[in-house]
Amino acid sequence: MLSGDVQTIFDTSGSFSALGNAAINNNSNIAFTATLSNMRGTGIFTGADPLADKVIATGAWVFAALFVGSRHWQQMRRRAGGKSITSPA
Repeated sequence: MLSGDVQTIFDTSGSFSALGNAAINNNSNIAFTATLSNMRGTGIFTGADPLADKVIATGAWVFAALFVGSRHWQQMRRRAGGKSITSPA
């Protein structure tokens, strides 16, 4: 059973209009997929600030391909022969 204080990390009252899956590692770091409330795409984030906490978002170049959304990540990674991570969305 977990105990301790509950802390909101992200919600849809600010910069994000929709939230996807979240993951937590052994160091209690969180990453999640979200849609930006300004309708400028989606991405993977580690906190509530879409700029400071951005891992990757729509419009970024990855493996010489334009990132168009978190669902696009796995396809780009396969094309590049990568075996690292897949997006939770």
